[in-house]
Amino acid sequence: MVSVILDNVAAGVPREEIFASYPALACEDIAAALRYAAELVRDGSVDLPTETSAHTGITIEPGKRGGKPCVRGMRITVGDVLGWLAHGMTEEQILDEHPGLEKEDFAAVYGFAANTVDMAYSHR
Repeated sequence: MVSVILDNVAAGVPREEIFASYPALACEDIAAALRYAAELVRDGSVDLPTETSAHTGITIEPGKRGGKPCVRGMRITVGDVLGWLAHGMTEEQILDEHPGLEKEDFAAVYGFAANTVDMAYSHR
């Protein structure tokens, strides 16, 4: 269910529509999905792809932020963005605090997170 939530968020589906499609979901479930994905990306328990062509806007460079996936080569990691969102920041607040980020970067972050969760479940 975590990857379904992240796929919907990545596709730009408004949260109200996600809740309508999955009535059992609560706001806390989206935050929990974001926290879980952030942990997976940060802790290295999943072998992340070194080729990120499927995730336009996400780069992995060995010498930058310990080789963690970053947004467009910046020093802001996918885990950073997911963590901020999981702790209640809105996309708008994040954009205000980090002017180098762009609205389109969130779709790349969510898509990368969804694929990471899928990879974690396929290794079980």
